[in-house]
Amino acid sequence: RDIRWFYDSALLAGFYITPIFYTPEVVGSEYLRFLKLNPLFPMIRAFRMPIVYGAMPALSDLLAGGAISVAALLLGWIVVRRYDQRVINHL
Repeated sequence: RDIRWFYDSALLAGFYITPIFYTPEVVGSEYLRFLKLNPLFPMIRAFRMPIVYGAMPALSDLLAGGAISVAALLLGWIVVRRYDQRVINHL
């Protein structure tokens, strides 16, 4: 029951850490390296490049986004396959 409040707080913190409504240059160069630790950073930058700057996204951003997506898919699949019987028993 308490996980709901933790989940809400984590989503809110993740929203502010991900540069969606602000450019990464706003945080300054000393904190940019922490911002780049966010796994959504290369994907947001790849989407922002053609829309805001009118340039093609960097290949490294596209590859990083693809790798993160595949890793999340595999991790989710492993977790579901491992715990599917437990979830069914609780339902």
